[in-house]
Amino acid sequence: MLWAAEGRQHVCKLEMIVFPFVHGRDARAAAYRLIALVLVVLSAPGYSQETCSIIVDSDPEGADVLLDSVRSGTQTPARLDNITPGYHVIRLEKGELEGEKTVTLQPNVVSRIMVTLTVRKTLLMITSEPAGAEVLIDGQPRGRTPYQFDAEGMRTYKIGIRSIGYLPEDREVELSKSGTTTLDVALHRYGELSVESNPSEAEIYVDGEFQGRTPQDLRLSEGVHTLRLHRAGSRDYTRQVQIEAGKPADLVAELVQDQGELTVLGLPNGALVTLDGNPLGTAPIERVTAPVGPHWLHYSAEGMEPLRKPIWISIQGQQETIVTIAVQEKTRWNAIWRSMLFPGIGQMYSEQSLKAILFLSAGAICAGTTTILHLQVNDAQDAYQVAHDRYAKEISPFGISAARENMVAKHNLLRQKVERRNSLMISTATVWALNCLDQVLFSSTPWRGGIRATTRLSLHTVIDQESIGCQLALEW
Repeated sequence: MLWAAEGRQHVCKLEMIVFPFVHGRDARAAAYRLIALVLVVLSAPGYSQETCSIIVDSDPEGADVLLDSVRSGTQTPARLDNITPGYHVIRLEKGELEGEKTVTLQPNVVSRIMVTLTVRKTLLMITSEPAGAEVLIDGQPRGRTPYQFDAEGMRTYKIGIRSIGYLPEDREVELSKSGTTTLDVALHRYGELSVESNPSEAEIYVDGEFQGRTPQDLRLSEGVHTLRLHRAGSRDYTRQVQIEAGKPADLVAELVQDQGELTVLGLPNGALVTLDGNPLGTAPIERVTAPVGPHWLHYSAEGMEPLRKPIWISIQGQQETIVTIAVQEKTRWNAIWRSMLFPGIGQMYSEQSLKAILFLSAGAICAGTTTILHLQVNDAQDAYQVAHDRYAKEISPFGISAARENMVAKHNLLRQKVERRNSLMISTATVWALNCLDQVLFSSTPWRGGIRATTRLSLHTVIDQESIGCQLALEW
């Protein structure tokens, strides 16, 4: 009120000075009077240019100083000058520490404040639609929405929202500054869908996202979804499904097995070919329909080396898959060294079944009997050694005579066992020798066998509206 009265007095003075000269004819005098008017106005209350200062300190020191949210470029302890008197906010920041104080500065007065810095507070406000959902932070239950979380530090938090009848929602929230961060999550009601396929173990994709393998029970949000089943060797199954909450649905998909064509080259005519253990036919195998995907291929052919393990192949869809096999013919040398291992094995290799059975039987009988007699010889030798030691320890005439007779009997038995064993060893060696000699003289396999393989290159073109096919066969 006082300032208003003083203002009105100054205005009256200005009118008294200005009015006579504004309407006067002397322009120079009017200019002088106008300058005087400005000086009077500047001297009036409210037009003072007075300033103030403030000294800011903090615990700990070295904090950045912000005056009314504007960085001053100084750190505590600091002095700020030329500040307009009145209400101001001093904020200090140092790493994860902060502090704030409100001050009222008086004109021409140096103020001093001390601010204690504390750890910055970061709040996360979590809401959901509908409300009342359980909140999990880093896997630990904390409460229900709406929930205010006072963060322990500035980092990334894993937030989980759970509510009965709604799909779970998982989010990652990075808190990198102080203040309040809001996370609003809209929950979706779900329906249940049971997915099966024939054959099973098909990959399930819902709206392009992998959901597991059949059979599988899924929880999907309400609405229309695109379901796709994928299984190697079968055509993809795609279908639009309508999901409604509270209405479980079942889906059984019959997967159509995709087919390709297989041609096997290099096998002699009549060779038996199997695919995954199932007979595929006898060579030649030309453009036989087979399921798409990985398979194990095996063959057996008379006079050819057997495969040690099946051949892994991959049949492609909608086109022909050609497999070239280099087949090694059986040789007499291979039959001989097999016969050296055990009688009859060489004959089996040479596909002489009757001889193989005879030599295998003879070799097994001789080897088995020789082993048994060798064990009996060891027992007889031990018995003879015991009788000899007893004879050496006897001192009475009667005992010496009895021990000597027992020792002689044990020695004769040992000699008989050794003679029988040696005879059988000779018989076994004879069977081994005859077995090898049979392969050398009478084997049906050649001494040297070559490799049989065939590679086919098919060229198709059209010349003058005529189809020309060219087939090139290479053999080595």
